[in-house]
Amino acid sequence: MKIVALDVGEKRIGVATADTAIKIAVPHSTVQVDGQELEKIAQIMQENEARHLVVGLPRNAQGEETAQSKAVRSFIASLQIYFVKKKLPKPLVKFQDESLTSVMAELNLTQGKKRKKKRQKGDIDQEAATLILQDFLDNLRGRTSEEVEKMEKGKKKSGLKRKLWMVMAIIIAVLMVAVVGTITWYTDAIKPVANETDCTGINPESVPEYGCSLESFTIVDGESTSDIAERLEQKKLIKSAWAFRIYLKIEQKNAVVRVGTYELTGTMSVAEIVSALQEGSLAETFRIMFLPGGTVADAKKRLLAVGYDEDEIDAALKASYDHPLLAGRADDAPLEGFIFGETYEFYSSATVQEILTRTFDEMYKFVQENDLVAKYEARGFSLYEGITLASIVQGEAKMPDQPTVAQVFLSRLNGGIVLGSDAVIAYAADQINPSRDKTDMSYLNTIGCPWNSRRCAGLPPTPIMTPSTSALLAVANPTDTSYLYFLTGDDEKMYYAHTEAEHERNIRDHCKIKCKYL
Repeated sequence: MKIVALDVGEKRIGVATADTAIKIAVPHSTVQVDGQELEKIAQIMQENEARHLVVGLPRNAQGEETAQSKAVRSFIASLQIYFVKKKLPKPLVKFQDESLTSVMAELNLTQGKKRKKKRQKGDIDQEAATLILQDFLDNLRGRTSEEVEKMEKGKKKSGLKRKLWMVMAIIIAVLMVAVVGTITWYTDAIKPVANETDCTGINPESVPEYGCSLESFTIVDGESTSDIAERLEQKKLIKSAWAFRIYLKIEQKNAVVRVGTYELTGTMSVAEIVSALQEGSLAETFRIMFLPGGTVADAKKRLLAVGYDEDEIDAALKASYDHPLLAGRADDAPLEGFIFGETYEFYSSATVQEILTRTFDEMYKFVQENDLVAKYEARGFSLYEGITLASIVQGEAKMPDQPTVAQVFLSRLNGGIVLGSDAVIAYAADQINPSRDKTDMSYLNTIGCPWNSRRCAGLPPTPIMTPSTSALLAVANPTDTSYLYFLTGDDEKMYYAHTEAEHERNIRDHCKIKCKYL
């Protein structure tokens, strides 16, 4: 194993080399500190195929490091960085105490009968490096080069292992403290906010400010577990919303918190509160379903079916509502298109107006979540107009054809072409005669403007039914096609065309029965 030794000075660096198999250090050269010293030392180590570097580290008489020691360490750090930048094997450095080596080097040279006037300063630096290296070799105590290399690697590995064990021990200790602390906190957090004994009133001074009295707590349809937990904590019925959610996940994985009004108290534990919420409140509730594609007439039938009076229903359908969803709607216009399709749960005391307002809220929530106001405006529509077009798309097509049907209608509107929607005309016919024969298609030629979309350009005055979420999104995000025509064939499939000639061919080939009135 080849070793290079350095005696680092401010102006010169003495260099010596040795082979651990021979264990005799010999002077090599002197490197001037002129900005090229890192490159020259690297070259010397490469030429000698040396990976180990012994560096003299000066100390004072008390064995302490000096300012020169710091300069030497800084120089070696720069040298190692140089090796890394040049993609050379990083040298394995061993600092060796070099106390009085320069003095001894000069003495050795003098005793070697070199006359002082001919003695070069570089000779002293080389001799000093040689002494440093020889001292290192003498301390090896007969070890072979392989043993030395193993010893150096062993020291590094053992040091690294010790550090890893220390880090792991610290991490384990911290985790144990955190786990114990979390368990302690959780155990306390699911206990009652108030002590039942303190709430007896025997000692008024011991009664807490909150937790003893019954609190009315209402859960509404669609409310999340997180929202329920936060409100329970705000009303000081539980200690921690977070602990409440953890309890539900760990202890009550299948818990179903029911809509209703509950009488709760702070003397109840989280387990007792969850149990009460699962059992359901005493308040009577009912469910009602409004469907996508449904009309106001359909909604009225469903309200009658759950027991509401027809006069109350009619009054609620004609009432004035200050709701952002209805912006752009005329006061006397029907609520067509806005009774959002969903299943709802209400208290038996709910009014029809409250039910309708709830459907508006749900629809407007979807509008906001999908940024439909901005997306419709980008296509030149108000929210009301966008919902109107979405209702026509709903009446003409199912998923996955709705985005392409929306593209056809948008292209026709932008081109000043009539929509040609039979669904619009059918809606107008139903308003005139709700009990008409649906198989009689002659009505297509009896409806006048603005509802006859075969003759009248633009959108109809109102939506024609409640659009589904997919239809609302289809108007906002139509397909990237350029069709101007479509039809539903006798086989219930959609056929699209770019030109009137293609459309006529589709009628001839695929719509012999449904299109006989066209």
